[in-house]
Amino acid sequence: MPFAIALAPEARRCFASLAPAVKEQLDRVLERIAALAAVAPPVDPVWRRLARGESAALRFTFAGVDVLYEIDLEERTVRIASVTSPELECQTA
Repeated sequence: MPFAIALAPEARRCFASLAPAVKEQLDRVLERIAALAAVAPPVDPVWRRLARGESAALRFTFAGVDVLYEIDLEERTVRIASVTSPELECQTA
């Protein structure tokens, strides 16, 4: 079963301001990450290439949108901490 996806309030606001097509594509990427987290926990080396330094935060950029997130094993949740893009009026990082 995939992990749940939770957006921090400010990340949710920024995500909502994205173009509909970009939101739909990012939703699919996040769903894939949630599914992967269920079968390859974040301690698996596959996640290290997405890491942000030595912190627990992971990141990816898609369609010019930078997404910073963490995976909570205990709550089985992918937590989106920030959504940023030069085109967005709101910035969460």
